Amino acid sequence: MYRRQILLGAGATAATLAVAGCNGQDGPTDPAETDDEDEEDDSEGTATETESDTVTEEGPAEDESRETDDPQVTDRLNVISTVGLVAEERITAVELIVALAPGADPVDLRDVVIQWVDDNGTYVVAAASSESTATGVDGTFRTTPIKDTDDSAPVLNEPEDRLKLSMDLGTDDEVSGADGFGEPLEPEADATLQVTTGSGASSTVRLTVPSTLADARAVNL
Repeated sequence: MYRRQILLGAGATAATLAVAGCNGQDGPTDPAETDDEDEEDDSEGTATETESDTVTEEGPAEDESRETDDPQVTDRLNVISTVGLVAEERITAVELIVALAPGADPVDLRDVVIQWVDDNGTYVVAAASSESTATGVDGTFRTTPIKDTDDSAPVLNEPEDRLKLSMDLGTDDEVSGADGFGEPLEPEADATLQVTTGSGASSTVRLTVPSTLADARAVNL
């Protein structure tokens, strides 16, 4: 009886040691391996932060590259209004009121060239006072001061200056002092104008004729 109790006690002790051995294998194996894993996590975090910083630094650099001293920004014209003169229910003449774009340098309208495109064709129109009207020009426009406090016309040199460009469509001679070109515009017709200054700066204007011109003498385009 006493010997049986000793054997049972030894068996329980062996079982306890076996369980303890299993638990030891599931726990941390080596402090050095744990440190290596922490260093890898830190390295990945540092790499992510570096990539994020790189993207942030490239953003402003791209924006700065867009800021240029382009003459198309500083010498451009603004077209304030477009009016069509009506005869026999067709647009036979067009008037543009122009001004300097914000921050623009003075613009001499004698150096301005207009490319006119509509369903009838493409035409080049220059100032009637321009020296370039002899060749390669289909028509001319007349310049009239609307607001010019220092009598600088045909040069726009103040933000408040306003000058009118008048163009004659067809051969009806609606605009005195301007050579006509193309054909009158019918109701619902469209035209696109590219107004280019002597420095090469361009402004695009799109004209649309109203669907009816009955009883009208002038209409906004």
